[in-house]
Amino acid sequence: MREIKFRAWFKKQKKISNSFRLELMTDFMQGLILQNDVEIMQYTGLKDKNGVEIYEGDIVKIIDESEIEEHTSEIKWDGGAFMVKFPIDEYEYITIGSAVGNDLIIEIIGNIYENPELLTP
Repeated sequence: MREIKFRAWFKKQKKISNSFRLELMTDFMQGLILQNDVEIMQYTGLKDKNGVEIYEGDIVKIIDESEIEEHTSEIKWDGGAFMVKFPIDEYEYITIGSAVGNDLIIEIIGNIYENPELLTP
């Protein structure tokens, strides 16, 4: 069973809080979310090669040892699953779970809020 956890990006403070708990959300926090001052990111239930929890919005390096290749992608929620862009013929999205299940090595290298430059070619 996957542990359900969240973290938050506070835009004005330009800071991520891993201690954010959705169930403890106050009227003040709800106001920030409605004003679009906070971005909520959900835990995927998976960890990277270093044991670090992978969240939506993380930027990961994916290593395919069978082809000795590396790819960089963002973790996204789409179609009811956490997805990662990975080249299969053309670039396609695969679930993060199938990436881990196919022995691809995943390492978090940043996130879309603090390190957006990691996604530019």
